[in-house]
Amino acid sequence: FMLFGIALIYGATGTTHVSGITELFANAAGEDILGKVALAGIGLILIGFAFKAALVPFHMWTPDVYQGAPTSVTAYMAAGSKVAAFAALYRFLDSAIELREIWIPIVTILAVITMSVGNLIALVQKDAKRILGYSSIAHAGYLLAAIAAWATAKDVGGAQVGSGTLLFYLISYSLMTLGAFAILTLSARGGKEGTLLEDYYGLWRRAPFAAAMMIIFMASLAGIPPTGGFVGKFLIFRDLLESNMGWLAIVLAINSVISVFYYLKIVMAIYVREPELRPNAFSKLNIGLFAACAICGLFTIAIGILADPLRQWLGF
Repeated sequence: FMLFGIALIYGATGTTHVSGITELFANAAGEDILGKVALAGIGLILIGFAFKAALVPFHMWTPDVYQGAPTSVTAYMAAGSKVAAFAALYRFLDSAIELREIWIPIVTILAVITMSVGNLIALVQKDAKRILGYSSIAHAGYLLAAIAAWATAKDVGGAQVGSGTLLFYLISYSLMTLGAFAILTLSARGGKEGTLLEDYYGLWRRAPFAAAMMIIFMASLAGIPPTGGFVGKFLIFRDLLESNMGWLAIVLAINSVISVFYYLKIVMAIYVREPELRPNAFSKLNIGLFAACAICGLFTIAIGILADPLRQWLGF
């Protein structure tokens, strides 16, 4: 899909250089045959990015791959590949900003469906990695809402809305996701990983530091202060209100409340539930894993408390 879309855009514009495409998109409003070819190319490329970023309805691979892949690989997919996908998507949509009246409604609808489907299905999951897989889908919806607010603000004059919100949220999401998956690796023993919630019963007794860090990561994913996840969602709320998209801000708020329930399921599995027959066996919290949890936890809290200085340093 993506390659076919790139080919159509090249056929319509005669270039693959982003600046050249941006200039020619300004004159390609769909009125002539080249304009229609360019719009078809945009649609196909959006499908490619939707698959890469796990947007509904192109999300079905995500929970299965998250559950089946080794947790270290899953962490890379959940953080690294999603950051790359949204960075590329933003760069592409920025080149097609002159056609935003056409693609903003599509992006907005995808955002609503993606965050809602991801959160609702996560509620009934009993596997920790599948929960975080559907959580990843929901967060893709939040990020798409930020992109919709950024593009809409160019029409309504939202002075504070820019790409900085997307960047900040991607940074905070990467930290809390990497940290959460690092802790899930503690269930691995003898080359096998236990990913069901019951596999983490009593973790707080065996690894109290890791259990405490998991509370921080789950709170950040749910958007509870003073974490980076809270600030990231707050910035998206602000951008949506600045862009006169208050209804989408309400949808995001409702989905954030829904997400608290399944994040609490993971915390309860670690702290409240106890194994019925015998204590669960966990891997040792070695120095590398300890450092990963500590760094991710520290920065998750730090970027929440020091959000304003960080944003000024990054230039947004």
